Amino acid sequence: MNHEFDIENDHIGFEAPGQVVQTTDFDMKEVIERLGETELEPEDVRAEAAELLSRLFVFVWAKPCLKTALIKFSALTYGMRRDLLGGRTQPQLAAEIGACKASLSKSLARCEKTLGIRLRRVGTETGRNNMRDAMIESHQRRKEAA
Repeated sequence: MNHEFDIENDHIGFEAPGQVVQTTDFDMKEVIERLGETELEPEDVRAEAAELLSRLFVFVWAKPCLKTALIKFSALTYGMRRDLLGGRTQPQLAAEIGACKASLSKSLARCEKTLGIRLRRVGTETGRNNMRDAMIESHQRRKEAA
């Protein structure tokens, strides 16, 4: 599709390198209304919020793999706003996105460490280490018994 881009009146997007596609306008006023009273916030607060979102996107998309990004995004959502997940447990969420619970748990821990934030319903590093040690000990006992 050949399309002349007019910076004043047009928007473009890309499906693949070199393939320009037309995009659709959206009502920015409605977006702002749904986000809340953001226009009443000082400019520096909005700039900080935008920077935080940017950092979260970089974390989620550090590897350009949709599955990895989905696991990281799901882990962030589970840790920050579990109420948005319709009461799903961590194993249910993992199964629904096609991951194992361990991947989701590890991603939660990486989120905390990388972003320097404490997420809800995530054990401490000491607790995770204790659980890992107990699992290794249990595995060794089963192996010896066999």
